[in-house]
Amino acid sequence: MIQFPQDLIDAFNSDEVVCVVGSGPSIAAGYPSWSELLLLMIGECEKQLVGFKQGPELRKLLKQGHLLEVADECAKLLAGHLYQDFFQRTFRKESIRPTKLHNQLTQLPFSAILTTNYDNLLERAYILKNRATAFPFVFTQKNVAQLPRLASERRFFIFKMHGDADDVQTIVLTEQDYKEVIHNDELYQTALSQILATRTMLFLGFGLRDDHLNLILGKQSALFKAYGRRHYALLPDPGTILPKSFLEHYNISVIPYDSKGNHADLEKLLKSLHKQVKKVPDKSENDEVKKLHQLMQVEREFCSKLGTYIELERARFLNLHSQDIFDKKSRKLIEDSIKFWEVAESNRRNVESQLRQSQKMESIGQLAGGVAHDFNNILTVILMQLHLLHRDANLDKATTERLKEVEVETVRAANLTRQLLMFSRRSVMQVRAVNVNDVVQNLLKMLRRLLGEDISIILESQSNLPAIEADIGLIEQVLLNLAVNARDAMPKGGVVKIQTTTVSFGDEHLKHNSDARIGSFVRMSIIDTGCGIPAENQSRLFEPFFTTKEIGKGTGLGLATSYGIVKQHQGWIEFESVVGKGTSFHVYFPKFDDKYARTENAKIEKADGLAAIRGGTETILLVEDEFLVRRMVANILQGYGYNVLQASDGVQAVEIWKKHKQEIKLLLTDLVMPAMNGRELAEILCAADPSLKVIYTSGYSPEAAGKDFKLEPGFNFLPKPYNPQKLAMLVRTFLDEGCAGIKVL
Repeated sequence: MIQFPQDLIDAFNSDEVVCVVGSGPSIAAGYPSWSELLLLMIGECEKQLVGFKQGPELRKLLKQGHLLEVADECAKLLAGHLYQDFFQRTFRKESIRPTKLHNQLTQLPFSAILTTNYDNLLERAYILKNRATAFPFVFTQKNVAQLPRLASERRFFIFKMHGDADDVQTIVLTEQDYKEVIHNDELYQTALSQILATRTMLFLGFGLRDDHLNLILGKQSALFKAYGRRHYALLPDPGTILPKSFLEHYNISVIPYDSKGNHADLEKLLKSLHKQVKKVPDKSENDEVKKLHQLMQVEREFCSKLGTYIELERARFLNLHSQDIFDKKSRKLIEDSIKFWEVAESNRRNVESQLRQSQKMESIGQLAGGVAHDFNNILTVILMQLHLLHRDANLDKATTERLKEVEVETVRAANLTRQLLMFSRRSVMQVRAVNVNDVVQNLLKMLRRLLGEDISIILESQSNLPAIEADIGLIEQVLLNLAVNARDAMPKGGVVKIQTTTVSFGDEHLKHNSDARIGSFVRMSIIDTGCGIPAENQSRLFEPFFTTKEIGKGTGLGLATSYGIVKQHQGWIEFESVVGKGTSFHVYFPKFDDKYARTENAKIEKADGLAAIRGGTETILLVEDEFLVRRMVANILQGYGYNVLQASDGVQAVEIWKKHKQEIKLLLTDLVMPAMNGRELAEILCAADPSLKVIYTSGYSPEAAGKDFKLEPGFNFLPKPYNPQKLAMLVRTFLDEGCAGIKVL
């Protein structure tokens, strides 16, 4: 018995093996091979088309191995219903059933199957195996949009790369078909990139050739080795078919077997592989769906029973109370029970309301963050163009002034974007140990001017207040936003009280606020004597763009931004309001343990002009999926003398790296990109060259790369939008002094 490689067995047990099935199982069942299919098509042309005389010529081409040329000609001649009828008659044979080879495939725990077969024998084998209780997810290029999602979700699926005979429009047969579907479909290429980077491929049923792999895998065939995974092929007599250079290029190891042409040896090989793979519970989609439905049903029943139980208990005691058979003491107990169940019902409704509000705020935050991220890319291009225009000595004074006005408005737009990112909790934070008392004292003079002479400020600060870990600029913004909100609530003047203190919470407080936590916190309170907030507006208080002010008097982002900032600092906000008496906002921050203090992030000194920053001649690999940003950044860096290689995504960057890795000294990459993000790209390139220096950029915060990933604004992270000076200074500083590789906490 052949002993299979341990890494292949481990990959099976980790649900990481994708099977690529050729025509072997179908041929074993009695269906024609591709060359036989083309021979049948030539015969169909002779039978159906009057005056057709190219048969001998096409058969000669077929014998010489020109399969694509023959397929092109036959597909052109058998157009429309003739083509459709031919395929349906050829593959719709109910008497043909799955073979032992098909059944052996269903016994192995593949994470997915890519097949070149038009027939449905493989999916029928899975249905028979599960006795029609679990249907495999089967699709073709027609619904390829689902492929990236399924690849990332790790759901088992069968992808018929060459299409399905039951839907002839999906069949990939000619050279043009391959180019349109496999080579040029971005979704298909993205999903294949995901699969190659995370799964082990096991090839079965056909002789591997370079042109065959290129046809099946399109652009991805060049990246086999770049992803660093070992792949396998079960092939007969590999020494006579595959040169060593070919195997090394694709990182494929061949597991050979002797074949007598009847596939029996391959069946035995698969049976042996099945014995060596650790037995794992069958994770059929049907079972997972059942478990999910069961869990959802339990949750629904619990919620329903809780509400019903409370209502029944309350009704029971109300009924008892109506009966004139109890003494005074018993009646008092019944009345207390009624009050208890009324409070329980009120608490249950409050929790449900808080949950709905929390989910709504999270959804709005995701939308706001996505809009802000895209907007930051636009602002980056605008700011760079403005800075370059300012350098033009031929501009007249009037044009220069207009450009300054545009720049001012662009900066305002950038600030608005930053507020949206704060609300979505995706902004860039520069944190250090902060004393809230110091923040209040530093802003006191500004607050007095901001609030006006008719509003008094009373400050009540706890001495020896513990520090919090925070971005001081963002905490100042929270205080200013809440102070302005208080001022607007007191048009005729009043009092604003600012308090700081330390508080501790137990289980009881959690019942009233779903955001609260057990422990000790620093509380900053802003209390006004204004008009108060009507009850109907209180549930929408932290929604972005919600305002009760007149048009032009407010953006509706003040409280929403404060909410996002505080959440980003692992805190929360509570408020109480009485119409006609005033409103109190209480902001809670976790106390900071000094032993985990981070040093304040390094900042790039602002340069007076572009000429003040030294350039260089090093080669930089620039990876950015936004075309205008990529072109603008490349132009800026080229203006400083750098050699810039451009890539629109991580996959293209790997291809460029393979050709120029000896020259590239710095990787400047966007952090959030489809298919392969900036972190994954850097890990691949730094594994090949640990001395490579990396700078990341994004419209999101550094946390987008993961909590274990150390990115510091001004050091190895450049937040968007940025101007040319910051870009040029950081690149030069990093090339001269920056650390190489990837920093992980």
